[in-house]
Amino acid sequence: MKSMKTKKLAALLTTLAMTLALLGTASPLAFADPALVIDPSFTLIAASSGDRAVIKEDGTVDLSVTPTAGFGFRANMSALGAVGLFDVKSFTTTFTIDVPVNVCTVFSLQTVPTGTLTAGNGVNFMIRNDGASGYAVAIYDSNANEPAYWAPGHFLAEGQNAVTIAFDYAAASNPVTFCGTALPGELISCAIIDSIYSDFSYKAYYSISSYYFSAPSKIRAGYTVNTINGKTPVAVYSGLLNSAVDAFEGAVNALSGSSAEEEILAVAALDIFGAEQPHGKLFAIVDTDGSVLTRVENVRAEYDGYYQVISYNAISAQIDAFADALNECDPNDETSVEEVIAAYEAIDRAGIELLKAEFKNALNTELHGLTAGDAFKSVIKTKTEKYAASYEAMLVVGDAASLATYRNVYAVVQNWAAYKAQNYIDEVLTAQDVAAFDARIAAISAKLSLSAYAGMWTEDGTWDAIKTDKGLWASGEGKYYETLGFNQKLEVGKNAKITFNVMYALRTLGANHLHIGFYPVTETGTKGGSDGVRADFWFSAAGVVEVKPVNGKTETDIFSGAYLSVPDAGLFDIDADEPDYSVGQYTVELLKEGNALILRVNGQEMDLTGLNADLYAQGCYMTVSAMSVPGADWNEILITRLGDKNYIGDSEDESGNNNNNNGNPDKTGCSDCSNAAGAVGFAATLLGAALFLKRR
Repeated sequence: MKSMKTKKLAALLTTLAMTLALLGTASPLAFADPALVIDPSFTLIAASSGDRAVIKEDGTVDLSVTPTAGFGFRANMSALGAVGLFDVKSFTTTFTIDVPVNVCTVFSLQTVPTGTLTAGNGVNFMIRNDGASGYAVAIYDSNANEPAYWAPGHFLAEGQNAVTIAFDYAAASNPVTFCGTALPGELISCAIIDSIYSDFSYKAYYSISSYYFSAPSKIRAGYTVNTINGKTPVAVYSGLLNSAVDAFEGAVNALSGSSAEEEILAVAALDIFGAEQPHGKLFAIVDTDGSVLTRVENVRAEYDGYYQVISYNAISAQIDAFADALNECDPNDETSVEEVIAAYEAIDRAGIELLKAEFKNALNTELHGLTAGDAFKSVIKTKTEKYAASYEAMLVVGDAASLATYRNVYAVVQNWAAYKAQNYIDEVLTAQDVAAFDARIAAISAKLSLSAYAGMWTEDGTWDAIKTDKGLWASGEGKYYETLGFNQKLEVGKNAKITFNVMYALRTLGANHLHIGFYPVTETGTKGGSDGVRADFWFSAAGVVEVKPVNGKTETDIFSGAYLSVPDAGLFDIDADEPDYSVGQYTVELLKEGNALILRVNGQEMDLTGLNADLYAQGCYMTVSAMSVPGADWNEILITRLGDKNYIGDSEDESGNNNNNNGNPDKTGCSDCSNAAGAVGFAATLLGAALFLKRR
């Protein structure tokens, strides 16, 4: 009998297995047309059609943008996460400005990824082209409508468009320099830098914004980022990628046959080159001949030799522990059976699948050899009974407690065949027992087909919805690829419409916006596979909500006026004895006039451009999502009507149909139930208002 590995090792092994399973293969992208190589580090937070950040052949980055009033154009280097953070204690950049008269440019090192000029988010450098007078310059560390720290007038001469900005914390008396001139220390001091950046480890995102407040409402402008810390942006990216590869390669080269298992497993954290990871996305920019990727693959192959052996040993030890428990099992003793089930479930079955065939076959054979006999039969029958009963309990009141519960229960139905195969159900149980379990799972499926949540889907999984007699409560994380969607087919100009009440929204300008999406296909959303109208509700403390229509796929502007201001309707109180639905209420509908699209919000209309009604010839499907600063409390809304469906009480829709999935019981609303999170407890069926106070 092999010795047992420690629980710590098993945990490390599980983490490593999950990490390796998620890693993709990065693919280099040659500079076939350097002018069209998009810089993946820049997030175009507020942009119009045609706006882009591209990498030039010389390694610099060109931003071609559309300054507008209000939010204007805003971008920063946050798309790759921490890769885009720079040390404000020692930082320099040079960039050139090519903008028409009256365009205002704001450069900043910002602590938040939203590109927002908000108090405390960064030191902001405002540069406005005043024509013959040159460029007016002002420096702020708060909102642009507050007094400037330094406004010397027209600082840059006409025709001078090169800007150099430097932060040098070591120069304590004058830590910030603009175009060679040290800013007065009593205005921009180390203490001010501390107050803004210390809570963020003195790291911040490179940010450029552009605004234009004259007629016409839009105009083109350009910026070239020449250097960051003395190097071109591409050289910076190359250094980041190669440094990370060096660290991974060095750690693997330091391993040997005598290395401790914990040491070997820890090296996996240095493999940060998956296709969807920040460093993985740098290959397309700097690895034009594929040599860096080849280097990573060679290091991975060497490391895999170490990993495969310790993984095999650890899982084999888990099987041995199960064998010991099984040998000592008393089928008539509930505690004894539970101990065996725990040992069985501790076997890393997913880890087995990651191993090469030699190891995988050996472990599967070892495990299968333990399935004969009454003890294993008793264990599997008990385990499966508890498995089915736990999900049956979630539907005992007639419907799932929430969309999250629905998704988890549906995962049982979806994965039942795989569950039976993995647990040897057909081999060890009688045909009568198998048929009984099949019937119970079929009954669960039948109930789910009638669920109020059957017509909903989620992307990734943080968004949840709960049906109450006051409406459909919904909330989820504000970030890309987190979406709540509805499979209800709507018609533009007829019932492509949603009414909801805002229960909570972070009211900090630029820090939070809620999205209402209209797409021609279901199960797509922000940056998904289809164009579509997305209405972004930008919240602030100014008493208005600014609604900005964009194409949800590209996030480009589709309204000539940039945005529409509507009065902030406040926050809806679901706990009130007689809720006032006029508070926090917004109605958003997509209309058409001929082939033109019109977005209406609380009675005010916006004529849309760039998309037309032909896009929705086969129908329209709605989504809810958001984008917020990291760590922000999630938006909470109460949907009272979507299309013809009234969510208040148990009302049927106007067509008399109470089925939310258009009469299609096969439409589960579960995008990826196999990855559903842990089930919501049965106690969550108590849908009291206290449930909605979980945020605060």
